[in-house]
Amino acid sequence: MPREEREALEQWDEVSGFLNQSRISPKNRQRLAALTKSPSAEVAKQAELILEIARVTPYRKRRLKILQKIFRNC
Repeated sequence: MPREEREALEQWDEVSGFLNQSRISPKNRQRLAALTKSPSAEVAKQAELILEIARVTPYRKRRLKILQKIFRNC
């Protein structure tokens, strides 16, 4: 597997893992900000989306309820 493809898969897994954390810390948000500059467009988009979610609701406990409210009002 080419190095770029392997790195993109690893970054994709890393970004996806942030949503499962109970708290997306400021350090994790910095990492997500760095991942928004990834050469892989899909990884960069996902990192940007999760970074925005982390800004709105960094704690997992009510994350889905808050996001549902936001999207219902859109």
